Parts: sequence; C-alpha cells; structure tokens
Amino acid sequence: DLQSVKSLEDHRRGRRHRRAAGLPPLPRPVATEPPLDEALFFALLAAGAYRRIVVCTGAGVSCSAGIPDFRSEGGLLGEIRSRWGGRFPAARVEPELLLSRAFVNEHSQVWAEEILPWLRQQKFDEAQPTPTHRFCHWLPQQGWLQRGYTQNVGSPH
Repeated sequence: DLQSVKSLEDHRRGRRHRRAAGLPPLPRPVATEPPLDEALFFALLAAGAYRRIVVCTGAGVSCSAGIPDFRSEGGLLGEIRSRWGGRFPAARVEPELLLSRAFVNEHSQVWAEEILPWLRQQKFDEAQPTPTHRFCHWLPQQGWLQRGYTQNVGSPH
C-alpha cells in the first residue's frame, strides 16, 4: 500500500532523524535494480535468489482462514469477558489471563472440564490454510526461512 512505500522511502532517506537533528535530507540513492514487482519477486524466489527470509505475519492471516480476530468486537477475548468474567473477575480486565499457563495451573480442573472444551467448540479446527500459511510452511522446507514472527497462536505455519 502507499503508506508502506512512503514509510520505506522516509526510512531510506533517514528523513525523520535528520529533520530532528536540523540536518538537510540525504540525496536520494540511484536505483541500481529494477523495481521489484510480484512476478519478479516470485521468479527470483524460485531461482533461489533469496535464502535468508524473515516473515512477519499478523492476525489477518488467520482471519482469512476462518479464525476470528481475538481483539475485535465479537472476537474470542470479548467472548471470554462475557462468558467467564463473572466467575473470574480478572478476565473482565485481562481476558488473556484465562488462556495463560498460570491460569491453567491454578484452575486445572476448570480448565480441563470447562474452558478447554469450550475453546474446542470454537471451530478453529475447521479453519483451512491460506496461500500465506502454505508459503510460510514451504519456506523452511527449502531451508530459506531465517526467522518467523507471528501474532497467530495456533502455529498455523
């Protein structure tokens, strides 16, 4: 998107830092390679030109697979607040606590008999991998994934 392109240009020029220091902007670097479009990227990837890839994904990867966003209205954290907040008041403020290892250790019977079955009813098992999931799964098979960062909790890739 255009904001990303603009931010990248600002970063390359060091504009914010130079402006804060009262320095003039650096001259724009001369492009030595053609612009990278999707077709060229995948052609170079297939040719093995990229071998140390870092992937960063967010919740949108799983939303398009059928897993609801946890934080949005109607998401899992809101459901935890409404369903479990009366019984566990801390879950009204921090619903993530109900999914924590500390909660499981402290309330192991409630977790095993009530919360875990409820989570399983959320139909996350019906979610199907997206092309992004498959791509992120394929990269380490090629030996090219250097590191992966994700907000996804189900380890879809």
